Formats: sequence, C-alpha cells, structure tokens
Amino acid sequence: MEGEPLLHPLWRQYIHYAKNLGYKIILSTNSLLLNIDDLSLRDVDGLVISLDGSRQEIDAIHRGKEHFDKTIKIIDQYRKNTYPFKLKVNTVMTKSNFFCKTKGSYNHIEKRELIDKENFLKKNKRT
Repeated sequence: MEGEPLLHPLWRQYIHYAKNLGYKIILSTNSLLLNIDDLSLRDVDGLVISLDGSRQEIDAIHRGKEHFDKTIKIIDQYRKNTYPFKLKVNTVMTKSNFFCKTKGSYNHIEKRELIDKENFLKKNKRT
C-alpha cells in the first residue's frame, strides 16, 4: 500500500485486525489528518510523522503550508500526555532544509557548528 494511510476509509479496521493477528503496528503518516487521541491508535506500537524543516517556511517547501504547525502541535501534545505508542519524527534531508542559508543563519545548525559543505559531501560521497 502506498500513500497516506489515513486517507483509506478502513485504516482503523486494518490496524485492529493486524494487531489481533499479533503483528507489531507502526503507522507512518504525514500527520495532516492525524488526531493523536484517536482510540484506534491504542493498537499502534509506533507512530511515525514527518517534519522537514525547523521553521514553517522551510517545512512548507516539501509538506505544504499547514503541515508545520499541525505537526508541532502533535509533538507538543505527545510530550505533555501519555500514549501507548512511541513517536518517531522523520526528516528527509535536502538542499532546501539542511544547507539552505536563510536570513543570515543556517537551518538546523548554528553557524558556529556549520561544517564545510564541500568537505561534508566529499567525506560522505557514495561509491
């Protein structure tokens, strides 16, 4: 199955069915349709959401305008409450969110911690 699982009308039933068969359930979602308090999530062992920028304008490049605020609210809510699943936040590193210089500072890392982009790419070149 590809795409956003929460778009499928039977996602709750699929999770419950798989859990009853003894599977470990990891739900990966873009978080736009997610209600972290949905009772169906009690069957989930892990919840994976994406955040591709440290600020709304960077995250919006890949995820859309509303994604950043919605995702931050989910993370905050998870931290303040107790849930039966682990939360994992994925980030896809791209030129726009890692090496992007915006308004005099660098995304994700401070200038004093900035590694030389060329050396980083040489050291991490795939062979």
